[in-house]
Amino acid sequence: ALVRDFSVLSSNKHTNKGNDQVQKDHSKIRITLDLYLMMALVENRDAFSSVRNIIDIDDIVDSRAKKVYILLEEMYRKDDFLNKNLLSEIDDEELRELLAYKLSIGEYRINSEQLIKDGVNKIKERNFKNERREVEILIRKSDSSNDRIELEKLLTEKKYLDEELLRIKGKQ
Repeated sequence: ALVRDFSVLSSNKHTNKGNDQVQKDHSKIRITLDLYLMMALVENRDAFSSVRNIIDIDDIVDSRAKKVYILLEEMYRKDDFLNKNLLSEIDDEELRELLAYKLSIGEYRINSEQLIKDGVNKIKERNFKNERREVEILIRKSDSSNDRIELEKLLTEKKYLDEELLRIKGKQ
């Protein structure tokens, strides 16, 4: 897997223009797993059509990443996917500047398919773990003597989630 930890803060970036040093500070935005994937999809918009069949808006936790997902989805549905300037549609100035900077340096061009695949798998893994945690809480709270059928359903659900997590980890 190319990407292991998406929870990083962007560091200060410096570019030289003649004698002037221009500082690009994007440290205000925390680049979460969700935002990292969305930025990679903005760079490689063709991949969104397949990713949207695997990950939907409810799978995204980060509010800024949700904004980008919604814009990508709207562009996809209007069939204006490759022509429209997505950056001009972003109201959040910090997010727009971060995306413009990341796209300008080509951070997501190299191995973009693998970055996207890893991002999708990490989001699915996170969501399956969260679901499993909720099921485990329900299992602990259940009274096996009163509702055996419900307990069996919960155990079946936990087994399914465990199998999905193993399958995803096998792909990485």
